[in-house]
Amino acid sequence: MIASKSPFAAVQLAQELQLRFLHHDWGTNAIDESYQQFEQQRAEDDSDYTPPTARLDPKVYSRLWNGLRVRVGIHTGLCDIRRDEVTKGYDYYGRTSNMAARTESVGNGGQVLMTTAAYMSLSAEEREQIDVTALGDVPLRGVPKPVEMYQLNAVPGRTFAGLRLEHELLNDDEDQTTTSCSDHSSSQLNAVPGRTFSVLRLELELLNDDEDQTTTSCSDHSSSRTDLSVAAQTIAASLQSLLGTFTPAQRQKALIPFCERWRVPLPQKVGNVWDDDGCQEVVRRVAAKVGRVMDFGTRKPSSSVTSLERGGSLFSAGGAAAIVLASSSSSSSVDGRCGTVQLIDLENDSTTS
Repeated sequence: MIASKSPFAAVQLAQELQLRFLHHDWGTNAIDESYQQFEQQRAEDDSDYTPPTARLDPKVYSRLWNGLRVRVGIHTGLCDIRRDEVTKGYDYYGRTSNMAARTESVGNGGQVLMTTAAYMSLSAEEREQIDVTALGDVPLRGVPKPVEMYQLNAVPGRTFAGLRLEHELLNDDEDQTTTSCSDHSSSQLNAVPGRTFSVLRLELELLNDDEDQTTTSCSDHSSSRTDLSVAAQTIAASLQSLLGTFTPAQRQKALIPFCERWRVPLPQKVGNVWDDDGCQEVVRRVAAKVGRVMDFGTRKPSSSVTSLERGGSLFSAGGAAAIVLASSSSSSSVDGRCGTVQLIDLENDSTTS
């Protein structure tokens, strides 16, 4: 993600990106040939599809297209900002970043989309300096009402296929399947009546109190030599599966909040940067602690403590207005100030245009 100082600066950046890609010397024609082949193949499979670039005259094509096609989605709104102590950068959460990602996901390669919130955040003078096409209301996944959308014509003359709404519908189907599986899993996890998240929090505190009364040392209290209960083994296997595709640094970032919240001591052998063995040991310790809480809850009745629920939130509002140009690049940059920020995240479209 990239932070800009103003909405107009973010729009200018998106436009400049498209022009830079267009005029860059890629050193090969393979990229363009691949896009054209993708379009031709889709046209053969779908009689209603008209290739937007594959059948252009070569001179016209070279004026409009060259190399990688990157789609960009722009949205404006408030977001939650949290500093990442590992990367020393900032992470952005909330509806703004989600809306930007949804906006990007329906675009085509080389296309820049703006929500009406982003467009209306520009001054009248700024709007006169850009060329846009109104696309009307566009349904987005996870958004209750269609969103009015604009296309920024960064390279005049480019035409695109219809918005990739089928991509959103496919994700909707996946979400519904996931929800169904989640509901089934939650019914199994909550087999003990009244076993809510707040009850689990209380059980954790009660278990911590018991441990505080029975031990004064926590250095090797959860060593890898500790036998894991059945519940803990399941938790450990799940964590290892979830984190298995992460790098050690990413696993460390994900596990540290669990250790802090569950009061799990870190092994003495792990340093500032955890290796695979260190991450595996921490996973075992977290699983052992969570497993004990699960076993603790099955031994002690929960119904008598459900009235002690305490609310809370994971993130507090950062108080900064954010404009997000979003997709799925892993690189990030922010201006580092507690003011108005704009974010950009880019997606290379290698499958369709």
